[in-house]
This record gives sequence, C-alpha cells and structure tokens, in this order.
Amino acid sequence: MVGSQALPGGGARPTHSGERAVAQEDGATTTPPAVLDGDEVPLTFGAALRQRREALRPTVSLRAMAKEIHFDKSQVSRIENGQLPTPEFAQAVDTYLAAGGALVALADQARARRHPSTQAAQLPAAPNNFVGRDLQLGRLHALLAEATAPGAMAVTVVCLDGPPGVGKTALALRWAHEIQDQFDGVLFANLRGFSAGAPAAPHQVLEELLGGLGISPDQVPADPAVRAGLFRSLLHDQRFLLVLDNAADSQQVRPLLPGMPNCVVLVTSRQRLAGLAIDPGARAVTLNPLDRGEAVTLVGSVIGDQRAAADPAAVAALVQRCAYLPLAVRIAAERVASHPHQTVADLVADLASESDRLELLSAADDDTMAVRAAFSWSYRALEPDAARMFRLLG
Repeated sequence: MVGSQALPGGGARPTHSGERAVAQEDGATTTPPAVLDGDEVPLTFGAALRQRREALRPTVSLRAMAKEIHFDKSQVSRIENGQLPTPEFAQAVDTYLAAGGALVALADQARARRHPSTQAAQLPAAPNNFVGRDLQLGRLHALLAEATAPGAMAVTVVCLDGPPGVGKTALALRWAHEIQDQFDGVLFANLRGFSAGAPAAPHQVLEELLGGLGISPDQVPADPAVRAGLFRSLLHDQRFLLVLDNAADSQQVRPLLPGMPNCVVLVTSRQRLAGLAIDPGARAVTLNPLDRGEAVTLVGSVIGDQRAAADPAAVAALVQRCAYLPLAVRIAAERVASHPHQTVADLVADLASESDRLELLSAADDDTMAVRAAFSWSYRALEPDAARMFRLLG
C-alpha cells in the first residue's frame, strides 16, 4: 500500500506498507518523518537522529536509548549536537529506529563531505612470502572485535613486541592490510626507535601524521602540545588505524595517541612497553621466532618448494642455524635463491662458523637488511651494565 507522509517544513512523500508506524497515546498511528528528502534541505546526521528519535520513540529518554544500543549517553548527546558518528553507531541507531539504512547512508555522506582530504592510505606494501603467524593474527582480529564492540570507551592500543628480526613489522603490515577497509583511513609512521641515528621525536612524527591528514607544513602548529591537540581533533569523529612501527618506549608513543575510542593504534617495539600496558585500552602481543615448520615453509616460498624438498635435512639445519628468526631465514633463503649453483647444504656449511654467520646473513645491497645491524641497534640502546653483559655473552 502506498500513502502520504508529512515531511518537516511541509509537503508530502509516498509511504509504503513496509515502513514502521508509531503508536500514539490515542491509539492512532503515524509514520515517522523522513530522515532526508531530495526536495528538502539535507539534515545533518545529528538533526536527523534527534528528529527520528523524538518522532518514533517520544517517551524514550536519551539515556534509555543509549542503554538499548549499548553506547554511552554522553556520546549519543555529542553526536546529536554535531559530532560525526562511527559506522557502528550509525548502524546501531539505524536498526533501533527502523530507519531502513537511511541513517547509515547519511553518516557516510557526512564523513565524505566533512573530511574529503583525510582518506589517508600510508601503509607500505604488505610483505611477500609471509608465512605462519595464524595464532597471532587470530589474536589481533579478536582484539579488533573488542575495540569495535558497542560501548568501547578507550582507544585500543595493541603493542606488538619481540626481539630483533622476529617479524614484528611484517606481521603488523600483514594485519593492517587485511583490516584497512574497515577504517576511514590509515596512517603509518616509523618511529626509528631502534635504527641508525636517534629515535624520531614525537613532534616530528606528529608533523608527518598531520601531513597525511592534509595539513600543509605551514599550517602545522609550532608548539608540540598544540600540534598533538590538532591531531586528536582531526581524528575525533573518524575511524582511523594508526600503525607506529619501531617504537623506542612508551614516552615516545603517548603524544601520538588519538583521543577517542573510534581509532585503533598498532605499535611495534623490541621491548615491552610497560608504560602503555597499564592504559585501559592497551593490549600486548609478544612475538616469538617461527616454529620449525613455519621456518621451513618460508625457505620453500623463497627458493621454491621443489628445491627445498630436494634436501629437507639441509633446510632443517639452515633454519636452525638462523635461530628460526624470519629476518635471518629470509636472508639465508634469498642467498640460496640468488646463487643457483649453491646448494642449501653449502650455505649450512658456510654458516657453521659463528664468527662468519652474522656477516653472511646480510643483504649485499641493503645495510638495513642484516641480522648484525638489527642486533647492533638494540645493543646501542642498552644501559652500560647490560651492554657489558651482552659482550660477555658473545
């Protein structure tokens, strides 16, 4: 059945039998006003939400509705007064108020209009020959589900820690590429915590991140605190994934965190970030070396399964000599792949000497892709007593 429905400001539009009617105290029914109509001035999301809520559920308080949709009352109030909603919020109220997808569409349009320049996609390429880590990827996806659950009140910060060469960045990029479509944008920064030279200062990183959000260098505030405030303001009503790679410590990371729970932050570091771990939304995931099967699979993905299968004992010995560290295994496999006349057993013999092992496990054209470099950067960050112990251990 098709009828007529009153619109705000006058006029009418067709209504269909599938639309939900609202019961009035006198027993009559009426269909709630339209959220948006092409002949009217488009409503903001907040105005449309308030209008539909008051028409459809006039006796339900804001607090009661917030409880029903599992969001905080203050968040509902802020959104009705102009803050952009997250996709999860828009879907929740759309369902609760039987808007038939209109509120979801209006939220999408509002985000696109308000922030056309913030569709950042800064992720480096996902790693090739990625193997294993199914358990850790499952854990990361579970943490993301917790972060997106209705009623989340704190920024989710996932701290991925582990020793040099264990594959923290590779895992972070793999996961980030898998989930990036769930966010309005993705920002990436290398904090250079354990690299040649000094770690990046937070105010420098903020300038890079603001650039990714469309802020030109001449518009970046000079004061670090104001700079951090601008960054949080730009992400206040957006859902962003922020990947902070190679962090030195919690103090370097904290000024870079968004202020609202609609964002997710993934941090990698060679040490456990105890200062962040105590925050309400912080979660730690420790990465260990590959197991034997995963390391063998990685070798096969680089040199070819047929070549790896020709001498499985040598491949097993090779990954053991590499301590099952993905960086070392990958470099060793690439060395075999680039020398067709060298067998895996030949390289295993070359690696027998511990004094030569670190030198062999390096990429000839890239000083950063070396096991020695990876460990030396961590060594430089040690306190004097710890550095002396490291030297004594060889």
